[in-house]
Amino acid sequence: MYATAQSPYYPLEKGQVTFFRYGDAFNQGNQQLTMKIQVQDETEQIGGNEYLVMETSYGSPGSYQLASKVYARATGGGVVSMENVEAEEQVLLEGPYTVGKTWQQVSDGQTSTLKIVAIQGTLETPAETLTQCLVVESTSERTTGRSYYQRGMGLVAITLIVEGKEQVLVYRVAAE
Repeated sequence: MYATAQSPYYPLEKGQVTFFRYGDAFNQGNQQLTMKIQVQDETEQIGGNEYLVMETSYGSPGSYQLASKVYARATGGGVVSMENVEAEEQVLLEGPYTVGKTWQQVSDGQTSTLKIVAIQGTLETPAETLTQCLVVESTSERTTGRSYYQRGMGLVAITLIVEGKEQVLVYRVAAE
């Protein structure tokens, strides 16, 4: 099966480690507050499919605490994930990547509608200006946010819409 979960905007490979820093509005005064996503070297067979295991940890460089584990796999044009081995698959990204494409996710009993709102999006982060991003907006009863993906890089930033203003929640940074 897959040793990787491949999508042009969500490439994942065994052993891959990605770091994200929190934006000023969300880092509680800790400029080093970091989220680390690590794709494990082992895969897991679930329901006849092979999944990569992604572990998310939070902390500061050199000191992280594991917060969650997610299982992900490629689907031909996108990527699906599961929060645990008994959960239903949720679509993270789904091709074709065209503005207006929509799908839904259900997490903790709450339904979110996801919609591709741009394929050449731009976002200013504390580290750099991100360009040529696929932008997926997620809207639920409680929140609206956007995920920014770059071709060949994957997820590069997540924002939240707070009081009508887009604020950077996390943004990708180089390895620590």
